[in-house]
Amino acid sequence: MKDRKKIFVAFCGGCKDEIRRKRVYEMLKEKLTDYEFVFSQEEIKPNDVLLIINGCPTACRTKDFTCHEHLIQVRGEKIGDKDVREEDLPVELVQLIRRKEKENKTSKERNR
Repeated sequence: MKDRKKIFVAFCGGCKDEIRRKRVYEMLKEKLTDYEFVFSQEEIKPNDVLLIINGCPTACRTKDFTCHEHLIQVRGEKIGDKDVREEDLPVELVQLIRRKEKENKTSKERNR
């Protein structure tokens, strides 16, 4: 049986939430049923997606993970530096994760 792709998820502490972080995560999880969402860093591999859900633009939680190649950071109503309304975050995240997956697959094929 093939291993499911993993997304490591980390949340900020929520001190200045501008978005409902848990709601964004739950909606994303509903849309990406082919992924396993994990919260333990020991379970993530270099090609897995690392999703940091920060409640505000300060993005304090991201600072712990800046060296990961497949990092996606939500910063309040932003993904990276792109403005995204809260209700659109899950759809935008799905598109970004699928794009990263495709890029990763293409990169692997080139390296063979």
